[in-house]
Amino acid sequence: RVMSQGYGQQNNSMDPYGQQPAGEQQWGQAPAPAGYPGSAGATTGTSPAPSSTIDKLTKWLLILAIAVVGVRLLQFIIGVIAGFALSATAAAGGDIGGTALGGGIVALLMMLVNGLVSLALLVLAIVVAVQARGRGRTGAIIVAGALVVAVVLFWILYAIQVVTVGGAADPSSVNTWHLVISVLDIGRGLLIAAALIVGAIMARRWAKQNAGAARTA
Repeated sequence: RVMSQGYGQQNNSMDPYGQQPAGEQQWGQAPAPAGYPGSAGATTGTSPAPSSTIDKLTKWLLILAIAVVGVRLLQFIIGVIAGFALSATAAAGGDIGGTALGGGIVALLMMLVNGLVSLALLVLAIVVAVQARGRGRTGAIIVAGALVVAVVLFWILYAIQVVTVGGAADPSSVNTWHLVISVLDIGRGLLIAAALIVGAIMARRWAKQNAGAARTA
């Protein structure tokens, strides 16, 4: 008769010194269903990629903002050149009327181009403000607000010019007021240009950052 000394493997499943049957050992290690959190086949949720439409809109927003700034800068340069041309023509005793007419036609064309580009930028900024979120929406609002403020400041300066220059009694006062208004107009242009570029870049960066975050999620 073989005596059991309590050593080694026992076949009795109730023996505390033995091992459990194979079927009982594996019940707690059954693989979790695929997709269940913690399982090997589980997948993590990813943020949806931002719309390609808003990406294109912010790109065009930046392009149009730069275009508006460029057109207004060109408009200012043409105005300065026209002023010097009128002064030179007057000093030479030439035809001031013809020079003024030519300068007026060029100025009118530049105003038309500026108006069309600015209107397109305003509409695009409103669309981006509606579709974007966070800093993208803030940037678009800055662009739209800058365009509105630019028009308001223009009419304020125009009213000041009519009152001061029209009411001046001597040429020295007229020249002084022209200089003051020119300086104010330059300041207005720089302020609006900075707001347009900053707002458009803010919206564009928001779109690019969201696109990058969605790709790496």
